[in-house]
Amino acid sequence: MRLFNRYFIKIYLIAIIQISIVSTILIFLIDLVELSRRFDEISNIAFYELIKLSTYKLPSTFEDISPIIIVIATLTCLFKLSKSSEIVISNAVGISIWQIILPITLCAILFGLAIVIILNPISIQMKNNFIQLEKNIKGSDTPFIQKLDKEFWSSQKNNAGELIINAEQLDVNDQKLVGVTILQFNEEMDLIVRYDSISAYLDNGKWHLDQTWVTDQDNISKFIGKTKVNTFSDELFLQEAILKNSEQSIWTIKDTITKLKKNNISHAKHLTDLNFFLSLPILMGGLALVSACFMAKQFRVQHALIMLILGIISGMLIFVVNHISYILSESEIFNPILGAWWHIILIYLIATKILILREDG
Repeated sequence: MRLFNRYFIKIYLIAIIQISIVSTILIFLIDLVELSRRFDEISNIAFYELIKLSTYKLPSTFEDISPIIIVIATLTCLFKLSKSSEIVISNAVGISIWQIILPITLCAILFGLAIVIILNPISIQMKNNFIQLEKNIKGSDTPFIQKLDKEFWSSQKNNAGELIINAEQLDVNDQKLVGVTILQFNEEMDLIVRYDSISAYLDNGKWHLDQTWVTDQDNISKFIGKTKVNTFSDELFLQEAILKNSEQSIWTIKDTITKLKKNNISHAKHLTDLNFFLSLPILMGGLALVSACFMAKQFRVQHALIMLILGIISGMLIFVVNHISYILSESEIFNPILGAWWHIILIYLIATKILILREDG
């Protein structure tokens, strides 16, 4: 590797590390404040437990914003090179813009690879730790305040009428629901009772609820501990739902897809996850190229700041498009392969065209 390549990579890695450290601190502090508000009604919670909860949330949040980190780090690196006229000097001595951009793009791809291979499995385990610690903190003395917009939904029947079941998390290992809300309706679809429970498992046609709060039609809540709710669904339903909705890392997702196919269960979510795992490092490289389109040129300071802002906005738009593609692919509106790759291919084509034109003057 040539000396100038090592120099550009060094500058870029320093920018990634700096932005990552700042982002990590901000994420941690924001989560700490949010969790303090969330548990402000629990008087006996210790501060170190809030710190542990914030730490457990950190990897998954960092993983979510990692594309934005690449955009800001690339823009910061190229802004520094532009401000010190190093890009102009490099061009003057025969170093093309591609010899500056390609090492940076390679670093971005390797960063994305580390996110998928190393950070993602850690974040999944940390999420499980977060749920377990949250369950221990809430205990049995505080009612759940559930938001009915989580991952798991089910509509079932029993002797009284219809059950609407919502859960924050599907526990794959113990085959149970965590953070459960059950709404019991009668035959006329009037709400009879609401159950808020820490966990629930299905056995012999009954939901077994642990540490449960019951709210009646008059909106009066009381803690009843363990209870049971009848259902006509069987255990196979829960096992299939757990496997279908479970979160998998790059190391386990292929086996899960194979199991789902074998049992004729929809595997759209996991197939989408697999394709987006594979495309993430390439997306990171594309974001670096897009960022280079805005800053790989000598600018006056005022113009450079404008280009910096435009680069951040463009990166955010790509981030949003990627997220929308994921949602559409998971919902089986898009083909998972098409949803994961169409915008990345478009990014590379457009960014390459712009940089070629800029290189040719």
